[in-house]
Amino acid sequence: MNPAIQLLKEEIAAKRRLLKWLLKNQAVLANLPEVSLCNTKVDFDQLSHADVIRVVQALPGKWSKTLSTVSGRIDYTAQIDGMTIRCWAGEPPAACKIVEETVVVPAQPATTVTVRRLVCPEGVAA
Repeated sequence: MNPAIQLLKEEIAAKRRLLKWLLKNQAVLANLPEVSLCNTKVDFDQLSHADVIRVVQALPGKWSKTLSTVSGRIDYTAQIDGMTIRCWAGEPPAACKIVEETVVVPAQPATTVTVRRLVCPEGVAA
């Protein structure tokens, strides 16, 4: 089969899975901030921390979080029923802050890099 045809068939199948997931979850999604789509991923963009919590509670799963390399905020990602759900550039909790530190990487030759990390008071989850 022509590779272009095969690729298009795979993309159509992925879009069908996305549509099926959106239809199955439309009642839940109706009560959440606006969804955007990136290829076959479901995105919530630049949410307040309260809205991130609403999404995470409404779409339970194993959520991972990383510091955004672009926005200086937090990116949350989960796989739910085979679909990738993302909260891009969410606010950290009000009690937390993202700090930058300069660290020395002990390679030869040694290099200095700037890293960011989330700092929260004890007992506050991000």
